[in-house]
Amino acid sequence: VIGSARLGISMDPDKFGTAFSTASDVDTIVVNAQMFDTAWFELYNLGPKRYLLQPNVLMAYKEHKTNNVFYGYIEPKRLPGIVKLSAHWFSTLQGLGRIRELSNHKINGRLYRTWEHVRAHQHYSLESIATNLKIK
Repeated sequence: VIGSARLGISMDPDKFGTAFSTASDVDTIVVNAQMFDTAWFELYNLGPKRYLLQPNVLMAYKEHKTNNVFYGYIEPKRLPGIVKLSAHWFSTLQGLGRIRELSNHKINGRLYRTWEHVRAHQHYSLESIATNLKIK
């Protein structure tokens, strides 16, 4: 568990400082290079099948190609029909809702390749927060 559910305030650069509440989602991460590489190859090898994707999945596919994979993470739940892990990922996240403290929250999850990728992405977020604070 990361973010506001862990720290009590949001570390999202666009919502920085917002307190965790009953309306907040819970962000989780899994770090596993083998799972990441498998999902990455599925993204990479999609080919012309991308033209058959639903608009929201196509947008997620493009976002992963241009941003998320660069930072070493994939959001399998957003890639149904592309990443085989997607269905299992979704049911696993839903299963976390059986935990009393999490039962009233939407649960999100990212798959990172390594802990270094987690640190790099968190560093990027902190730099964005610092930049936003200087502007205001």
